[in-house]
Amino acid sequence: MDDATRAELAARWAYRAGLEHAAAFRFRRLAGRLDASGFDRELVAIATLAETQEREHVRLCREIAARFGGAPGRDARGRDNTLPREPVVSEVAPGSFGERDRVIYEVVAFCCVTETANAVVVTAGADDIDDTAIRRAVRTILADEVQHSRLGWRFLATHPPDDTQLGWLGAYLPDMLAGTIREDLFRPQVVLGDEITMQRFGTLPVAGRREAFVTGMREVLLPGLAAIGVDTAPAAALLDRLDAERVKLDA
Repeated sequence: MDDATRAELAARWAYRAGLEHAAAFRFRRLAGRLDASGFDRELVAIATLAETQEREHVRLCREIAARFGGAPGRDARGRDNTLPREPVVSEVAPGSFGERDRVIYEVVAFCCVTETANAVVVTAGADDIDDTAIRRAVRTILADEVQHSRLGWRFLATHPPDDTQLGWLGAYLPDMLAGTIREDLFRPQVVLGDEITMQRFGTLPVAGRREAFVTGMREVLLPGLAAIGVDTAPAAALLDRLDAERVKLDA
């Protein structure tokens, strides 16, 4: 493996550790809000467990990053990768929303959308990993991400949104999708390192991530939300635009 590929693997896994770190704090906040708003205790317990699982994901990702030269506080390219003690967990719901609607928005955006997207992208690359330790870590992460997405679907099944809530869920779904992906994913990118080699060590090539995201959202997310009465047409239109960009970029 060349030095550029090794450094990029370390950077990607360190970046993933940062995402998992932020997710742990988001689940902590979500558990508190579910509890304060009087939602089922079982949902609160699942969100609380998810925080613990995300912290384990941080450990796994940092261990993998270290294998390729990354270290706490500094990645293999010398860039700061320090995880903040208390990361800033931004509000995703509109500021005008009341507490209960804010919880519904965050559950859908974070669990149904983001965690489902994470699961489909990880699934897409899992079978290509030939490193035993990384394959085991990715399988652990994948099993947990699937469970976290199911928290969202279970919430919607046990607390069906009313007509007003269904209306704004459909209207804001494109924003939720846009907030799930890296801003540059559907833009031209300069890829550092050999993506074919990196795929064997748990990082899906950019083209594969684009395709997995669009396909997963079309085949899993939109049908699930449409089944409970959410108007998914605006979100479908966004995915069509992203897919058109994907085709041009990957041509």
